[in-house]
Amino acid sequence: MGVKIYSYSTGRVIKTENSSAVYHIGDDGLRHLYVNEVTFWTWHTGEWADQGVEIISQEEFDAIEEGGHVTVQADTKLIRFNNSGRVYMVSEGIEINYMNEEVCIDYYGDSWEDNVITIQNGFENDYSRGLAIVL
Repeated sequence: MGVKIYSYSTGRVIKTENSSAVYHIGDDGLRHLYVNEVTFWTWHTGEWADQGVEIISQEEFDAIEEGGHVTVQADTKLIRFNNSGRVYMVSEGIEINYMNEEVCIDYYGDSWEDNVITIQNGFENDYSRGLAIVL
């Protein structure tokens, strides 16, 4: 029996039947985990049924090498980690910049807290620290 070759088309959104975890196939051909639902929705719009999530076999899944986690899309949401009250802006290159409340209000208005999503602190190392933005 020969080895089965799978297609790793860039942009595929995949999962296995027995797991709720969703992955993105990146330009590098690797599978990248969306660490949570709020991160997923910074990259996608609409309903789950509209996302074209492919359910693939465990064999195909195991054949796709794992890459890094998908991080929050830059300039979409403010983030905080569940172990801290600090709020960050996500910039290009997965850099995060601390923003105090005055800056959050200046950038996002009085309802700035509506733009904050919470990420599990275990994924904090997926981001690099940039300079703080404070008034």
